[in-house]
Amino acid sequence: MPKDWGNNDFVGGCLSLDFANTVHDRVDTSKDQDLLGNYADLVSWARAAGTITSSIARRFSDLATKNPTQTASVHRRAIRLREAIYRTFAAVSGAQSPNDKDIESICSAYADAGRYLSVVPGGDGIEMHWKLDRDDAFGLLAPIAFSANELLLCDDLKRLKQCQPCGWLFLDKSKGGRRRWCDMKTCGNRAKVTRFRQRQI
Repeated sequence: MPKDWGNNDFVGGCLSLDFANTVHDRVDTSKDQDLLGNYADLVSWARAAGTITSSIARRFSDLATKNPTQTASVHRRAIRLREAIYRTFAAVSGAQSPNDKDIESICSAYADAGRYLSVVPGGDGIEMHWKLDRDDAFGLLAPIAFSANELLLCDDLKRLKQCQPCGWLFLDKSKGGRRRWCDMKTCGNRAKVTRFRQRQI
């Protein structure tokens, strides 16, 4: 069964960071923490993230039976893109230079995303829509690549932080920029418990 995604899985502040955070714990590498263990998890994540509708999600799910070779390839490419995104923004959050190959991977995925993008006149000028073909699951990655490229070039990058207990990435949009954890209910509480135990020693 695909993972049941909740609000605490989407705390990054933008799509590409939420995607990078689909490893449960980036700090504890002693066990498998991957939340995107298979193609079905990728489709369910995209649906929960709002990049595809329920009907499109069903079509992409059916594609796993019709074209397992393609969907397996999509899953592998998704993981490669996710890790490039994570390494890039983890480096930026630590005031380090990202790896050139990771930047190239993001830019390449962004260039490929263009073939899934439709720009049409709208009420406020133009509107962008994703053209997702039921027989082309690679389109699942287009909104993610677009988001990562946008983040690289926008002012929000200065708000980028990394949660120390779990390694997740997020944009600190709090008043005064004082947010320290991905989520107060999880890592915030974990950090408080750790400090309390240290004081007891």
